[in-house]
Amino acid sequence: MLASIAEGDKLGVSATPTLFINGMRMEGAVPLEILRDQIDSALRTAGVEPPPREEKSAAAKPPADAKPAAKPPAAENAGAAAPVKK
Repeated sequence: MLASIAEGDKLGVSATPTLFINGMRMEGAVPLEILRDQIDSALRTAGVEPPPREEKSAAAKPPADAKPAAKPPAAENAGAAAPVKK
């Protein structure tokens, strides 16, 4: 662990999370689109075509065959043990 801390200090890491993409330091909560842009750029620089991105409208919609999520137990039963059959 001390070696990791020393390496982070050497690289100038002062926040978490800190990511390095092709030597570019990105600190803190980086928006997903910016992160994807940087990764895609690094892939293209390496001669690799990035995977296609999903359309936002398609990603936001659940599949037509998706089942609704189960309802959580009622608050009065929260933490109660299930009955045991004898």
